[in-house]
Amino acid sequence: MQPCRDDAIASFNHLLVAQLPLEAAKTKELVDDPDPRVNRCIELVKAEAYEAAALISECAPHGRPMLAQAQTKLGHLEALKILGEAAYCQAQATSVLKDN
Repeated sequence: MQPCRDDAIASFNHLLVAQLPLEAAKTKELVDDPDPRVNRCIELVKAEAYEAAALISECAPHGRPMLAQAQTKLGHLEALKILGEAAYCQAQATSVLKDN
């Protein structure tokens, strides 16, 4: 059984909420469109990273852990982006096969 596009989107959203709940909550309006949603989450996390870098430059003790967390989040988002693209390609291929 091949997962359909809706299954792939639901799985993507489930993983996004599990790994990045705050960013997922801030991008609920994009729940049906994984690519723009992950891109918006990347923007949000990059803003966190910039803030962390500024804190590090001011010698704030919580800047380094904040930067490490942002880097981890960006890794999760990059993995989700790749999975989302793969699911989209698979759904497109399945659609073409059904049409023929």
